Amino acid sequence: MPTTVLNTLLTIAVCCGLGALCDVASGADAALLPAKMPISDPLAKVAPTILPYVLDQTLAVADLQRLGARTHAAGTIAARLTVVVTPANLQAIAATGAVIISSYERWNSVTIEATPAQLRALANLGAVTQIHLRRRPRHADEGDGVMHTDTLRSTYSVTGAGRTIGIISDSIDDTFAHPSVSGSVPHAVLSGINPQITPSPPSNTYLPQMIQVVDFGPGGGTDEGEAMLEEVHAIAPGAPLAFGSSGTSDEEMATNIGYLSSIAGCTIIGDDVAYLDEPFFQDGPIAQAIDTFQAAGNLYFSAAGNNNNSAIMMNYQSVNGTPEAPDYPTPVTGGNFHNWGQGGPTPGYLPITVPAGVTIDFVLEWNQPYSSWGLGAGSQADFDIYAYQDASTATILAESNASQGSQGHPSGDPNEIMEYTNAGSSPGTIYIAVDHYAGVTNAQLRVILYSDGAYTPPAGNTLFSGPASFGHCTASGCLAVAAAPWNSPTAVEDFSSKGGWGANGIPFYFDNTGNALSTPQLRNKPDLTAPDGVSTSTLAFTPFYGTSAATPNAAACAELVWLAQPNETNVQIVQRLESTAANVTSPDSPQPNDYTGYGMVSGLAAASGTSVSNISTTDPSGTIYGGIVPITVSFSRVVSVTGSPTLTLNTVPTRMATYVSGSGSVNLLFQYQIEAGDQCPALDSANAAALLLNGGTISDTLSAPANLAVPVAGSVGSLSINKNLDIDAVAPLLTVTAPPTSTATSFTTTFSFSQPVVAFSLSSVSLTNATAGTFTAVNSTTYTLVVIPTTPGQVTIAVTTGVQNPFGQASNTSTSTTVYSLAQNNGGATTGATTTGGTTGGTTGGTTAAASGGGGGGGGCGLGGGMGLISLLAGLGWWRRRRQA
Repeated sequence: MPTTVLNTLLTIAVCCGLGALCDVASGADAALLPAKMPISDPLAKVAPTILPYVLDQTLAVADLQRLGARTHAAGTIAARLTVVVTPANLQAIAATGAVIISSYERWNSVTIEATPAQLRALANLGAVTQIHLRRRPRHADEGDGVMHTDTLRSTYSVTGAGRTIGIISDSIDDTFAHPSVSGSVPHAVLSGINPQITPSPPSNTYLPQMIQVVDFGPGGGTDEGEAMLEEVHAIAPGAPLAFGSSGTSDEEMATNIGYLSSIAGCTIIGDDVAYLDEPFFQDGPIAQAIDTFQAAGNLYFSAAGNNNNSAIMMNYQSVNGTPEAPDYPTPVTGGNFHNWGQGGPTPGYLPITVPAGVTIDFVLEWNQPYSSWGLGAGSQADFDIYAYQDASTATILAESNASQGSQGHPSGDPNEIMEYTNAGSSPGTIYIAVDHYAGVTNAQLRVILYSDGAYTPPAGNTLFSGPASFGHCTASGCLAVAAAPWNSPTAVEDFSSKGGWGANGIPFYFDNTGNALSTPQLRNKPDLTAPDGVSTSTLAFTPFYGTSAATPNAAACAELVWLAQPNETNVQIVQRLESTAANVTSPDSPQPNDYTGYGMVSGLAAASGTSVSNISTTDPSGTIYGGIVPITVSFSRVVSVTGSPTLTLNTVPTRMATYVSGSGSVNLLFQYQIEAGDQCPALDSANAAALLLNGGTISDTLSAPANLAVPVAGSVGSLSINKNLDIDAVAPLLTVTAPPTSTATSFTTTFSFSQPVVAFSLSSVSLTNATAGTFTAVNSTTYTLVVIPTTPGQVTIAVTTGVQNPFGQASNTSTSTTVYSLAQNNGGATTGATTTGGTTGGTTGGTTAAASGGGGGGGGCGLGGGMGLISLLAGLGWWRRRRQA
């Protein structure tokens, strides 16, 4: 990959994310780096970020206060304790002198303010299992845009009135003087801030006169939330608005999602937040709150992030092939370092060149369950991350080495966060290493880089390929939003985070309690793209760039679409947004893909009354073995078509029906050409977004793009409801049945095919040591032949190959042989066998069985005292025709 410039527009508004983060800027600070504590030591509970200050209580905590949430008293640190919330445990925590700020029984979490000495006392409490620095969240940063929703408002006379939109971000009123607040959170009402009173008259202000606030936040924010609300108000000026801070923890944000829903009455929420300690491989508190909100019939949008492809995902592989014993208590040797696969003499060191003054957060996670928040028993692997001065272990510049568990002894969260700042005056290269300290080695690693400037990976590097989206924006119930500039909306912003799609989807391994899923769940992210880049009245965000700006635009657009189609569900609104999204080019085009999702939201097209009403076919219900299936897609109004749209079908493998004709009418004809091997028990569209423009257009008579959402399989108007078409283009099986051993002068052989065949007649059968009697076509699948042996002994019946079916598909060339005994029963036991032989798809699948005759006795009846055999050679043809019900 060429030199990567990421987040050049990214301004970190409120510090960085949560978790164990080492804030060491240079080698001069190496004295602050603590030794990794053994798991048996109570101080192993303390995050490496805090540990130096606990070990040496003469150190000033200013750096931690910079990184962490605001505290109310000098010399205190905001921290999160993992502990079962009971009155006894809360009393024990308070007895140390720490001030309890909040507690969350659901998440086994308590937020405190404490001095380093009090943190040491807390570590000695048996009930406390982890102590993390309580941090402020990351925000996906700048952005704004103008979507073409003006026509939607005028066409459908919707303004946003009728549904409340909530925004979650850092703050709303921290930079404004003298706001008026009535009531208290979560029922507070905010008025009087600058955007609510300017410009005049009141009907033309940047924000409505009253905004409900469920949580103002810890203070000291940049009011990015206010800028996001301005975007919503510009697009949906009639919508009631509500705000909730992202707080200082995952639990606080999850709680505020609930408040916005239950107290403020929001049916749409958008956020621009990322906590660096959110689980990558299972759903944390915020993701679970989003899923609950969505399951209640609402819509949730979240910024996909501004990290481009600045992430690595690969399986752990030791540089030595086989990992060494755990490193503790000896210093890190490098023998257990992860092999980055870059070759050379030092494959365990990944060089990164960092410009002067640039800070990078390295977030490492691996596929083990969390122990925080009741998400599981914890990790059975312990990995650490280091930044070295050169490709050796001599000088550590930064590290994160929190204690986790080992195989059979789960403990801790599979999360390490390391911060490095190049405090020098020129660019410098650091060497990143991931060390396997203990536990299982069968691990998938994800490393995400959060940078406030450019950095340069190794020349020719291919590691940085994502996914870079993580945390709650990858929740199943969340719509992750990418960004494209408003003045060039056909190309994704180069900083917009890469997600995952299809076979390369973002993997989830565990449920909400840490149980392993039977197979990893792959999630498609991002979902949609929205515009960014237009001014707000908040000076820090004008112009407002980034997925932070794209998210409120998408949310406001969805608000208007939903009001234009008020009787539809949240799922149907999503289908409208996805199926009508406009094309946005990206490194992974065409759409949908892992940079843009389904593409740019298009409000008018999504709300359009011109929509798909029905999908059917002129074919009767029944099984179809080949040929072309005509499929008619009917619209509610006349549509015009350009290009070659396609309809994705639910066949195995996936096939497309291609557009043929119908432009200028309500019925569009598509054709599906059945191919060898296709199967589907009930033919239908693959999903609601199956109708793809493929570079073309489908629009109504007003030139408004049609809503392309199609009825999902099994719903009213779907193909499978209108007709029952069973696609079976797999080669038929032939079953040959012959009678048991017999001394008769003739016997009947039956040929039974699993599918109707054509061109099967007496000429398809050849006999050796026998002549043919009557050949009968009982029906298109069953045939009989009277076989008359010429002399005692073996009779061979062969079915010829190379027969063509009605669709020009040739039969296979394999044969199967079945042997039957016709020996006279002459004093010995005689058994008979019915055998089948056949092939599927040209692969030999015949079975040979023999029936044993008697030992011959003394004479016989002309067939001899031995065992006579008939062999049946069945060369299966791939013959089929349409069978209609």
